[in-house]
Amino acid sequence: MSCELIVDVDVPYSGDKMVLNAVQSPKGPWTIELTKTRYILDPRTTFEFPPVSGAVVTLFEEDGTSHILPESTPGYYWIDRYPEEGKKYRIVAKANGYNDIGAETSVPKAVKIIDIKWDSTSVQVIDPALPYYEQYYSRGNIPFTLALSDPMHEKNYYTVDVYYWYSHTYVDPQTQIEQTDTLKGRVSTYVTDPILAREEDHKNRFSDFAINGQTYSVSVNAIFNFNPESSVYRIEVALFSVSEDYFKYEDSRELFTQVEGDPFAQPVQIYTNVKDGLGIFAGFSSDQRTFSRKYPD
Repeated sequence: MSCELIVDVDVPYSGDKMVLNAVQSPKGPWTIELTKTRYILDPRTTFEFPPVSGAVVTLFEEDGTSHILPESTPGYYWIDRYPEEGKKYRIVAKANGYNDIGAETSVPKAVKIIDIKWDSTSVQVIDPALPYYEQYYSRGNIPFTLALSDPMHEKNYYTVDVYYWYSHTYVDPQTQIEQTDTLKGRVSTYVTDPILAREEDHKNRFSDFAINGQTYSVSVNAIFNFNPESSVYRIEVALFSVSEDYFKYEDSRELFTQVEGDPFAQPVQIYTNVKDGLGIFAGFSSDQRTFSRKYPD
């Protein structure tokens, strides 16, 4: 037996706000995405957020120099200029019907990877007699350490990612001709160093709070689950130096994902550094180490 009580509740809405998203590195030109928020009770025919067109987007450098970013496609504003490491930037967006919004960020200097040491003792030999799905999950985890020299007297935030390039050969069902595609994937990676992160959190990012100014080897775990029919020929380990705003944004986004759909969880507000609007304006730089072999095991 059960009963229910239906209560009408007014859900307030103060109007649409602009959302600005841009995560920039020195390897790519400035690209700003502008969208608008949607009322939670609006009819949903799509999960996309409407672009904001016709805005005036202005980028300011440290010395006060400004640049207007023209709109390339609806909601995207682009200019053929690249951020520089170690510099600060400010963005301002204005559009009819919305409050003016703005944000500031810096592009951290890349911290170089000193060394990477792999521990391949946990790599398993794949038994070709195993079912396909068991072959896929049989490679397991490969721990490694990443040595870096953290700058002194600075707040630094890092992310570690591992990517792999592989070739996949198959027979085209239409032409019956054998073809080989070259593809790139991302390996699930998380920090296992107890000084920097809790292993059970499975996070691939950490701050230098406990290692400020030290040369330190970070313990990391990479989960290599490959298609058994693919040949991996290159692996890249990337160390990203990210701005504090981006670090906080990723933390809040991960927490939001963890509690999504849980009616008993506290609401999670995604971190934003955009004044009078929403979104994230952040910077990062990176250093990479590449490992190649023609015939991987």
